[in-house]
Amino acid sequence: MLCILYVIALSGGLGVIAWLVEPTLPETAPRRWLWLSAIVLSVVIPAIYVSYHHAIVTRTAVGDTTVWSRISAFDGEIRLVWLVVTIALVVWGVVGALRLARLVPARTKPVIVHPTLGPATVGLLRTRVVVPAWVRALPGEERRYVLQHEYEHKRAHDTQLLFFASLIVVIAPWNIVLWWLVRRLSLAVEIDCDNRVLAGRGDASRYGELLLKVAVNEVPSPRLQPAFLGGSGMLERRLRHLLAPPRLSRVQRILALAIAGAVLIIALATPHPVLRSQVETHPHASSAQ
Repeated sequence: MLCILYVIALSGGLGVIAWLVEPTLPETAPRRWLWLSAIVLSVVIPAIYVSYHHAIVTRTAVGDTTVWSRISAFDGEIRLVWLVVTIALVVWGVVGALRLARLVPARTKPVIVHPTLGPATVGLLRTRVVVPAWVRALPGEERRYVLQHEYEHKRAHDTQLLFFASLIVVIAPWNIVLWWLVRRLSLAVEIDCDNRVLAGRGDASRYGELLLKVAVNEVPSPRLQPAFLGGSGMLERRLRHLLAPPRLSRVQRILALAIAGAVLIIALATPHPVLRSQVETHPHASSAQ
């Protein structure tokens, strides 16, 4: 339980760092790597620190021993729930993949026109672009925007990136901060894709109108990721970034980076807490310090 609390707190600190740094980036700078780094470090740092940078604590040091003993008594149940949730997420993912395979059968065509699904990029090993039939009725420029957006997802291997990030959540589903980090990564993937589509000759206003048009025509369907509209609730943020991106003053950027640097130092300096009883059970952990 103590390890879980440490990992959640560390993930929260890394998320705060990414949240502070992102507004200081240039408007067209890739944002995905910032959030992906926070996700990966949320897993890597605890795995390293538990052996090489940990602090041995007693039950008394972590608070009321009576309360802590009652919580620790449920360690077995917590592990069981963890296993059940992980298995449930794996089954849910497999069922979703099989359902998608039935709706979008594997074909050699790079673009699949479906009656209702899309626009989206699907597939892990063989990535395909799926567009709904009504896209063919769009004006030529808007149709090119839709296709280019999905091709940019395909070229950047966004389906593989989001799949990798989702696997980390499956491994540690109890880390509620990780769920938020993956959602922010998904938003960053869409913003990066929008920036690449509009680079050079794109019309942000026309593109934003197209996003709204696609949202109006969208029909309920299985979750496809990445998709032209991204996840639920992302459209407003993408439009804001396209049409009215936030601009920080020099002082605000310096302050945000300074706070992010301070949080990073604290996160890296904080050792992984290890209960004395765990060290006695696994003495190799203390000897590695």
